[in-house]
Amino acid sequence: MLTRLQRRGLTGFGLAALAAILTPGAMGRAQTAKSPDEPTRIDGTIVSIRGDILVVRPSLRHKMTRLSFGANTTIMGFAQATPAILKPGARIMAVGPYSEQGGFHPRWIEAAEKPIGYLAAKSDGLKMDENGRARCIGTLKSVSPFVVVADNGKEMPGKLDRMRGVWRVYSEDRNALLIGVRIEAEGKVAPDGVIQAATISPDRNFAKAGAMFGKILAVQGGTVILQPRYTDDKLTVKMAEGCILQRQVTLDPDSVKTGDAITFWAQQRPDDPTHAGDLKAIALLVGKERYPAADSANTVFATGKLLALEPDVKLQRTDGKIFKIIIPAQMPVVNLQTIPLAALKPGTEAMFVLSRNPNGGFKTSAIVLDASPWVGYGG
Repeated sequence: MLTRLQRRGLTGFGLAALAAILTPGAMGRAQTAKSPDEPTRIDGTIVSIRGDILVVRPSLRHKMTRLSFGANTTIMGFAQATPAILKPGARIMAVGPYSEQGGFHPRWIEAAEKPIGYLAAKSDGLKMDENGRARCIGTLKSVSPFVVVADNGKEMPGKLDRMRGVWRVYSEDRNALLIGVRIEAEGKVAPDGVIQAATISPDRNFAKAGAMFGKILAVQGGTVILQPRYTDDKLTVKMAEGCILQRQVTLDPDSVKTGDAITFWAQQRPDDPTHAGDLKAIALLVGKERYPAADSANTVFATGKLLALEPDVKLQRTDGKIFKIIIPAQMPVVNLQTIPLAALKPGTEAMFVLSRNPNGGFKTSAIVLDASPWVGYGG
């Protein structure tokens, strides 16, 4: 499954490009406003939270950016869905190829019960870029035939024969904003250089929400004091009841042989017709332990016997089903080991899975020492 940020990068549309499509040559995934009235857009990883100020490390440059949020900020959540959520009256954005001969063929659709965030932007019809891609925002009139109505009353028909994914859009609260979460945001820059966010969109991926990396400074009973990667902050985190403690031991990839019993933590590819039955590996695990994973129908732990390494990597699951495995260059080959509390030593690098305490502060449900950045966004 493509993440929402990857999907938008491929289509050239989305929050970071809604205004860009109206300004030739302005497309990009992190932009600086050209005038006081033009919003600034950014995507990156939250590396620090100080009250209502987020410190964000942009994806395309390393200079930290401060982002403020408050009562006037819309925090938009996203969940992969099916076309069944497409109901007349829904507010949608559809993106896909367009030609005068073939018409509009949406590939990605985002749908909300009511206009929120950029879905509330006024629309007057299809907007095209120079590469034959189009997007529309409006109110869904009907699904079959697919017709969207712009705010000026103009109907925008389309054909859903090339659709790859539907996403449900909904309002989130500040608990979705955690260190380690990747976001897209839009807002105006204040005189002090802080972006006053109008819209923040946390992204979802295979890693557990709130997965962040840092260095352990001290351990005091069930409390860990740590320094998040990329900042000089000190963060005090309480370990939740039943907190998982693990160490990643990275193995030589050549040590894995055909016939070995292994597990791939992998993503299914329902939105890619050419690889619909394949799995894209996140990590190869030897042993019974598993990484903290997001609750997603498109992410699986596939356990079985390694059938082949050449020309394609193939796994035969324990139920007999055979999968072709797509191996990215970043995939770690590891053995995860359960460790005692005493193994949490000052100076050790680790991945923490954070959530907010109801009374303030953070807690962690899992700590993985020496974890590869790839398994938790690389935040």
